[in-house]
Amino acid sequence: MVTGIADVRDELRAVARDLLARGQAADGVPWRQLADSGWLGLEVPEELDGAGLTFAETVVVLEELGRAAVTTSYFGAAVLAAGTLAALEPAAGRDELLRQTASGAQILTAAVVDGTDDGLGGAVPFRIEDCPAGPRLRGHAGFVPDAAEAGLLLLLALDPAGTPVVVPLGAGTGGLTVTPQPVVDATRRFGLVRAEAVDLDGGGVLGFDGDPRTAVGRAGAGVAASMAKSYACAAAVEVAGTAMQLHGGMGYTWESGIHVYLKRATLNRSLFGSPAAHRRRLARRYT
Repeated sequence: MVTGIADVRDELRAVARDLLARGQAADGVPWRQLADSGWLGLEVPEELDGAGLTFAETVVVLEELGRAAVTTSYFGAAVLAAGTLAALEPAAGRDELLRQTASGAQILTAAVVDGTDDGLGGAVPFRIEDCPAGPRLRGHAGFVPDAAEAGLLLLLALDPAGTPVVVPLGAGTGGLTVTPQPVVDATRRFGLVRAEAVDLDGGGVLGFDGDPRTAVGRAGAGVAASMAKSYACAAAVEVAGTAMQLHGGMGYTWESGIHVYLKRATLNRSLFGSPAAHRRRLARRYT
């Protein structure tokens, strides 16, 4: 019997570990199975067909997905997209996207930073420009998780007044291109999202709930995130690399599987700012 939030997390972890131990990790867990398990809507409010839980419960699933080195679009949809939508002002359009996220009806992802820089610049990657024929969207964001698989992308942009907003665009929108970007970790997929004078005359721009710049600041990295990233990602590469060496020649073979974790750790070290970049960010607080 589940009696508290700790029990909820323990049960969630046990179910996730059991499901991912059935040999599906290498080929990826079917998207429908992720939706039926309720994992996609953990942070979606109950009134929008979600579980109404918190990011702490999403972390439990992420830990197990990482343990199994599974191939999935969960990070883009259930973490980035759902988190971005949750920060927006409640509206019919936003609520419908949250329902679609929870049900798995559509794969979403979010481009909230330009991953081609150190991930810490805080620059909004897209701009909405006033043009004679109507508003146009321009800009680009690199290394967007699961961009090539997403049917809809949430793009962080500045409107003509300089206010951060989110622009939801279908993958087939004219002027919007998604180019796959190869990475060292073959179990994950990233893409370069580029908007070249995308017509926004139909509207659909979504505003943030509360102060937009505060919301955008939370989607960069905070102090706690920088501390964790600067330590954990560097340590992960060292641990996985040492594990490969300890296994001798077998550690370098495809069959051992250790290389998968080393590649994951190496990619994680670079994503959203390197440990060195995060340490520089922390150091600036004391200068």
